[in-house]
Amino acid sequence: MKGSFWTTDKIVSLVAMGISLLTLVIFVRQTDIIEQQSHLSVMPYLRLEMSNDNQNHFTKMELFNYGVGPAIIESRELYYKGQWLDMEFADFFRSKVPEMQEITLVANANLAPGQAIPSGGTRLLLQMCDTQECHRRLFIAMQALQEGDFDYRIRYRSIYGDRWEIRSGQSEPLALQP
Repeated sequence: MKGSFWTTDKIVSLVAMGISLLTLVIFVRQTDIIEQQSHLSVMPYLRLEMSNDNQNHFTKMELFNYGVGPAIIESRELYYKGQWLDMEFADFFRSKVPEMQEITLVANANLAPGQAIPSGGTRLLLQMCDTQECHRRLFIAMQALQEGDFDYRIRYRSIYGDRWEIRSGQSEPLALQP
């Protein structure tokens, strides 16, 4: 009569293989979690904000990085009257919005592909007006801008290549495919 198929050696071998397989699954899962954590530890979070100082009669448009890693600009486009334009904000306001011709541009900066905005950093895009009359005209110009169906989109990435886009109608960045 033959011996039983399930010998002690076979049972021990199968249990050892099962434990090895379970260890491999846990290792792969931990590696995935560490990779996700690494990406999140450098995630930029951009927001474009307008602020008004009525007492000193100026308005600022600034790009803030509230994230924990640098935001590397890929592109910026402005939408107005049915078309997307690859322009700087200051150039756009001067050339495409006639109501902005009378607005004093106190300071402006470009926003070009490849620029990095560090974590906690700010990029002043525009500072407009220095008088009460200019500030009043600016609000009229902003209304005309909204009537022209104005929008913007700024695309940026993290140092790992994860990509996002912000637009005027969004409350938070939209993740893009790599």
